[in-house]
Amino acid sequence: LEKMAEKTAAETQFNSPSSYTLFAANYEKLFERLKAKPPKHPDKPLALLVMSGAFNPPHLGHIHALEAAGALCQNELGLEIAGGILSLSHDTVVRNKLKRWPNEVIPPRHRLRLCQEMVRRYAWITVDRWEVTRRAALEYLSVLEHTRATWDSVSSSINIRVFLVCDFSDMITASPIALHSAGFGAITSCRLEEIDRITKTIARQVPPWHDTGFVAENTAMIAHEVVGLLASSPSVRRLLIAASIEANSRSSKTSGKAVNVKRQALAKVLETSAIQYILSEHIGLKMAGREPWIKDDHVWCSVEQEWMEQTFKVEDGDGELTEQRAAEEKDISLTQRMAKYSRD
Repeated sequence: LEKMAEKTAAETQFNSPSSYTLFAANYEKLFERLKAKPPKHPDKPLALLVMSGAFNPPHLGHIHALEAAGALCQNELGLEIAGGILSLSHDTVVRNKLKRWPNEVIPPRHRLRLCQEMVRRYAWITVDRWEVTRRAALEYLSVLEHTRATWDSVSSSINIRVFLVCDFSDMITASPIALHSAGFGAITSCRLEEIDRITKTIARQVPPWHDTGFVAENTAMIAHEVVGLLASSPSVRRLLIAASIEANSRSSKTSGKAVNVKRQALAKVLETSAIQYILSEHIGLKMAGREPWIKDDHVWCSVEQEWMEQTFKVEDGDGELTEQRAAEEKDISLTQRMAKYSRD
């Protein structure tokens, strides 16, 4: 009876899946996880970890950074984890970062799919397509505010604290005052030997970070370096380009051996389904300039396009993330189709 009561209490904290707003459909995976396993300490806020970045391409280094941030929240801050979110940067941001290597810019459609493949087996990590599908690039505070508003549109009774998970270079350019006043936090991860230096650097910053900026130990960095891999987007791009070229080459038996070596190395930083998608779409060959990017690479699929149009209607109206507004836009069937599309 006690277990039944706990289950009933947990279910009443969320709106039903059919009434999710368009935006909250991206978080359905997290809501379902919390329904199945309610928080042990409902009086405390849950940590919602948001990583905003190019993900060009996404790799296990991003997952490990989220895991390190989650461990810090649990072990040092005493917070349970609501979930982790990958939020893809707008295409203009990625093109600006890689303006010297324009061929290596993976179109948003493929970046989104790769992120979905990378988190598919993680029940606590999902992908938010909002940032990448907006009309222009957004600042990190807008992304964090959207994340909190989206969560509250479904479950305002479960209190959360949103944390930005980012590189140290991005953290020191962020505003501790803006983050602190909004109730957000920021977490960067690094090797054990770097923690003291980075912590002191943050402590010397003006204005001070107070209880807003945190440094987490990322043990996975060392594990990757031991096997000769640096889990960073540039190194993963070099690897997947080489693996794609070798896979496409049938000139000799030696190339076949090279394929196995490169594919094995790639499997240490990418999920198998992500590698299969990269090879099937010839993404590595297009990044290498061996094949051209075509029109279809830059066009969203019909489900994504329809979702974008519906969200623009909501935002161009009063912009409120409410169930009533979502119902007025008749988004319920689309939300259900999107959820099925993500699972498939």
